[in-house]
Amino acid sequence: NMAKPTCVSLLSSATETIFALGLEAHLVGRSHECDYPPAVFDLPQCSIALVDHLAPSSAIDAQVKTLSESGAPMYTLAGNTVSGLAPDVIVVQDSCRICAVSPGAITCLPLSIKQVVLFPKTLPDVLANIVEVAASLGHEQKGVDYVASLQMRLDRLPAPNAVGMLPGVLVLEWIDPLMSCGYWIPEIIAYGGGRCVPPIAPGAHTGYISISEIMAAEPQHVFIAACGFDILRCAQEVVKASEASRVALRRIFDSGVAVWVADGNRFFNRSGPYVVESAVMVAQAIGGGKDYTVADEMNHYGNHGFVSLADALALVNAQISSTLPSSASIPASAAIKEGGMESGGGEDVMAALQGGKDVVGALREGDVARAHKLCSVSCCMPLETFKTVIVDAHDFVPLSDSKYTLKWGQTPEALEANLVKVCVHLLPPQTEEVAASYEFRMELSESVWMVKGVNRVP
Repeated sequence: NMAKPTCVSLLSSATETIFALGLEAHLVGRSHECDYPPAVFDLPQCSIALVDHLAPSSAIDAQVKTLSESGAPMYTLAGNTVSGLAPDVIVVQDSCRICAVSPGAITCLPLSIKQVVLFPKTLPDVLANIVEVAASLGHEQKGVDYVASLQMRLDRLPAPNAVGMLPGVLVLEWIDPLMSCGYWIPEIIAYGGGRCVPPIAPGAHTGYISISEIMAAEPQHVFIAACGFDILRCAQEVVKASEASRVALRRIFDSGVAVWVADGNRFFNRSGPYVVESAVMVAQAIGGGKDYTVADEMNHYGNHGFVSLADALALVNAQISSTLPSSASIPASAAIKEGGMESGGGEDVMAALQGGKDVVGALREGDVARAHKLCSVSCCMPLETFKTVIVDAHDFVPLSDSKYTLKWGQTPEALEANLVKVCVHLLPPQTEEVAASYEFRMELSESVWMVKGVNRVP
């Protein structure tokens, strides 16, 4: 049922736009980052990340800096795959070479392929790009009509209270080191009825932010929405952040502000149709959070949008908390994908292994208080919450209903060895020794081993 012109989308937000417009029959390929809707996994992957996305936030930041300073690419094109697909159109972006495939990666392609280069900086740019993508596939009016519906939803959000100062909202786009927001996010905050703090002009680049700057801005709401990380991964990065970031985060948490953890992979940071959902989340958080609904929009509190810091941290050791008001499981999309299993090394790994052994030893002795003290989660999770997580942890937790594959053509034995490494990332601050006490439920489908769940071995 392929439709002309055919298209390879190397930008996740463009892929989501194409599906939202009902034009998915034009798609013949996707980027490594395209992960929504689940049907996109049936398309060939046409790009490869050169940064280890399973590494801790600080290590990813260091890798990006090294590649940027050397002028090396962050991504590479699967040229043979793209050539075999012979698309009529290929979509990339040129706003941020760190975030997604940029035009420099596709210079090797034939000039006969139409290159649609998006350059989103502000919210109007994001909406205009939707029309541009639709037009490139011969359906400009569909794009115009869809953008009008998105704008209508934005305009329907409750008008901010004109009495007094609007509530200050800080969005953190990275955890270790801390980075504030930029681009279209200040406008999202404004539509949600908040005031971006510290003040950031729409379209400005994302930058590092110090704890002194954060405290001086006096935010009333803080969103942790790390770029590329879902709720679970964000919470994990909070727990295993470096000492400097943990001290800074502890000061934020102790200041009494409302702290929320959002899916920064699908929302806030993606320049696509779900910017509206991001604005709704801001409005919902300002309005009260879990039980507050905005206009005619769905309630986004839960594992499909945002949760409180307490609920997010409860996921770290329980994997998926049964208290979240949603039947869908939280996807481990940032942690289980093809390749990139290795991370860490040297003294840091040895220290982590010893720390993990100490925590496990305390738990085996029934000394939950000592285990909590030894565990890195203690910096932001109270002892009583820690006890609840340990006691209420599920024996079996499904990871996702979608397809999350590791590597093609692996034997179950080789796959399980890699899964032990993945488990270290999924369940920090646990170690390979602890991870080895988990079994993995797998199924073979179309030559791909798919993770269906994790079973804790007594």
